Amino acid sequence: SFEGSGDLSISEFVGTISGAECVARYLCQVAAGLPPDVPLHGFSPHSSRDAHVLKQLKQAFSAAASSCGGSRETADRRRPCGPRLGTLMRGCLGAGKAARDPGSVPEISSLVPSLRTTREDREKAAKAVLNLAIEPAVKRCIEAVEAIDRGRLITEFREQALAVAIEAGDPTALRTGVLSLALRKALHKPTMALRRKESVNMAVVMEQVADIVALEKRGFRDDHRNHEEL
Repeated sequence: SFEGSGDLSISEFVGTISGAECVARYLCQVAAGLPPDVPLHGFSPHSSRDAHVLKQLKQAFSAAASSCGGSRETADRRRPCGPRLGTLMRGCLGAGKAARDPGSVPEISSLVPSLRTTREDREKAAKAVLNLAIEPAVKRCIEAVEAIDRGRLITEFREQALAVAIEAGDPTALRTGVLSLALRKALHKPTMALRRKESVNMAVVMEQVADIVALEKRGFRDDHRNHEEL
C-alpha cells in the first residue's frame, strides 16, 4: 500500500494483460497512438504526447533486446526480457511507424499538424490505422512468437532424444555428444510435424530412439567383433 493512501494497494493502479495476442494488440495500439482508452476521434499521431510514448517504447525495446542475448537458459533467467518481449516490442514499433506513414495508411495525410482536422477526419484515419497498421502488426507478432515457441519445443525435443540415446548407450552419442545419422533421420519427420504445429507422440518417438540405439549397438558390436577376427 502507498503511504497515506488508506486501504488502496498498488493493484488498483496497475493492470495486467496475459496472452501473446492480447499483449501484442495492446502494445501495437499504444505505439500507433490508439490505446484502448483513446476514442477514435481523439487520434492524434503527431502530438508531443504520442512522440514521447513512442520514444519510451523504443527505449524499452533497446533494453529488452540487450537482455535477449546468450543461450536459451540465460534468456530464461532474464525473464521477462526474453526473446518474446523483444519480438513483441519490435512488432509494436513497426505498427507505430506504419501508423504515421502515409505510404502505409493514406488516410493520415489529412492529419498533418499544420492543418485543422475534423472529428470525422480523425475517426476515418483511426479506423484505417486499425486495419492497415495495427492488425497486420499484431498478426506478425503472433506468428513470430509462435515460431519462437516452436523452435524452443523442437530444441527440447531433440535434447530429450539425445538424453535417451545416451542413456541407452548409443556409441555415437556417448562418443561425440550428438545424435547419430540414423537417429537424425528418424527424428526428421516428427521435427517437421512440430514445425507445422502438429501434435507428436513424444513417448512413441523416444521408444523408437531406444530401438534404433539397440540396433546400432548390435551393429557396433558386430563390427568390432569382425575387426578383432581380422
